Amino acid sequence: MPVSIRRQLESMRNKFFIGGDLGDKKMTLVKWDKCLASKQDGGLGIGNGGVTTASNSNLKRSTWGAILSSINNIKQKGIDLISFCSRKVSNGIDSRFWSDIWCGDQPFKMAYPRIYLLDSDKNCNIASRVCLNDWSSVLRRNPRGGVESIQFRDLLNIIRGISLSDQRDSWQWSLDSSNGYSVASVRSLIDSFILETGSEATRWNRNIPIKNG
Repeated sequence: MPVSIRRQLESMRNKFFIGGDLGDKKMTLVKWDKCLASKQDGGLGIGNGGVTTASNSNLKRSTWGAILSSINNIKQKGIDLISFCSRKVSNGIDSRFWSDIWCGDQPFKMAYPRIYLLDSDKNCNIASRVCLNDWSSVLRRNPRGGVESIQFRDLLNIIRGISLSDQRDSWQWSLDSSNGYSVASVRSLIDSFILETGSEATRWNRNIPIKNG
């Protein structure tokens, strides 16, 4: 949805909520962002979490282009959705040994840069390296003393205890690793960044009379 259309819809919802007509201006007693926030976060829980989509100028022709554009827009607000996605390695065929984050909190090319530069195939998969007995067949030359030897030894110690399975590699969502990715988990994350939150959940008071006029 274009941003301009979303803003028009939000304006209509806001005026309807406060009981105003399109041509009237009535005082808003509660911020609209607080209305959109969930009740658990001190809001009124009537909104869609304030999630914005890509504008017409940023929208790509393909579906993936539109998704990536939206992810980049959200990242500019301080929410990096990609950082919550990580590789779950099984057979190691569909995951890259050096570039993917699959063991530890950073890719191996960052943790062991000197050995990465020596590898003749920097796009190799995990299966081709974890099960490798003779590294001299894939390195441009054997590691020399100093930093290269230390990094090579540490790398071998880490991958020595890794065992692969027959299943295909997959992705896992770190915010809810037990149930996997869900739109609800993304919405809750974006709400916590964008909308106002409070320490107490909102409770509707049914004794307040209905607003007239």
